[in-house]
Amino acid sequence: MEKTKVYLTESLGKPENNSKSNHKNIIGKIVSIIGFLLIIISIVLSGYFIIIKTEHAFLILVLLCSGIFLTGLFFLAIAHIITLLQHISNKL
Repeated sequence: MEKTKVYLTESLGKPENNSKSNHKNIIGKIVSIIGFLLIIISIVLSGYFIIIKTEHAFLILVLLCSGIFLTGLFFLAIAHIITLLQHISNKL
């Protein structure tokens, strides 16, 4: 009886290494990298459209760059959700 109690408490204290948990963390990292790249691209494009100063540069700046920026933020949010779900999955 004593050995069973010790064995159960020791087995509950050790974290498990699952290949699935590492796989999902890689997916979250890839999605966050894509989000950061989109945000950087939108900042670079907005600087470019400010420099060229054409007739439609402001319209392009507002529509295109804000759309890319918001898409990057969306990707970052999805990556954060994937990470949170992975933490929940690891606790179960």
